[in-house]
Amino acid sequence: MRNEAIRDFVKVWLYLAATLALGAVVTPWVYNIGKALAEVTAGKQTNGVVEWLAVWCRKEGVEWFFKWSWIGSAVVLFPVWVMWLKVGPGGGGRRAPWSVRLPGGGARGDGGQELVLRRGDFRDGLKGAAVTMALVVLLGIALIQAGAFGWRGVGASAFSSLWKLLPVSLAMAVLQEVLFRGFALGVFLRTMRPGAAILAAALLYAVVGCLVPSPGLLVGNPEGSQVGFEVLAGQIVRLSDPWIIVGVLLPWLAFGGVLGFARWRTRSLWLPVGLHAGWLFANGMFLAVALPLNQPDPIARVLVGATLRDGLIPLLAVALAGIVLHFMTPAAEPDHGEG
Repeated sequence: MRNEAIRDFVKVWLYLAATLALGAVVTPWVYNIGKALAEVTAGKQTNGVVEWLAVWCRKEGVEWFFKWSWIGSAVVLFPVWVMWLKVGPGGGGRRAPWSVRLPGGGARGDGGQELVLRRGDFRDGLKGAAVTMALVVLLGIALIQAGAFGWRGVGASAFSSLWKLLPVSLAMAVLQEVLFRGFALGVFLRTMRPGAAILAAALLYAVVGCLVPSPGLLVGNPEGSQVGFEVLAGQIVRLSDPWIIVGVLLPWLAFGGVLGFARWRTRSLWLPVGLHAGWLFANGMFLAVALPLNQPDPIARVLVGATLRDGLIPLLAVALAGIVLHFMTPAAEPDHGEG
């Protein structure tokens, strides 16, 4: 691995560390401003957007403010990170991370096959969404029958969730796929072989997923100046729990691997975006009509989590998605100038 490639690899992880640190720093400010907005607007008629934001600030805890402080920090630091990587859409100089080479090219410099992140076919996204939605439906039915989840019933709230989940699922899928499978995996692909690059990007994705705090997180003083670092420290310590590693980190790692394989196999983000959006949407809809039942046995909690994204049994659905993906996509072929 060349020194330049090693530096790019390290820069991806340093970007993650910088966003976490900045997010932790600004969390108390964002929290106090948000709660002040909620208090000032209580019982008053205000601008629709302000009122919508105030409602969220009023009902959410510090973990919600930490998450959005982290996301905002990632957005702010993203242009700086891209300039630091010295990447661009093409032309002279260094290749952009979305234009990389397979083994035998790129870092090794012996004329390998060009692997371009092309526009692709929109139908790939629809196929991906159909696959993951079908798997989540089958998984949900099986877990309800097994007694891991209880049936809430289909009501007006479920249909209301449908229209809210559609844009949110798509937006989150696009954002995460561009970042993790577009930029991060692109950097890793020009740094190492595809298998290792896909694994590294999946690990990055899984670590980020595990560092997002769950609703209802308890902290000492949510208004304190160090509350962001308190939340961050708690999430890092959580990663040392072997049950979390097996029941949460491993399924996220597997799902990230499937998404990375889809991006590498098709040289496009259409399929991973569809797979990801379908999974998010179906999981959200399932939780609108079903609720997780208390699992006193720690082994049972590892087998099935609070959502269909956590646990070893959902991991089987992820593995099945990978097998389906292998047969529904053609093997990577030489790219003849497609960009």
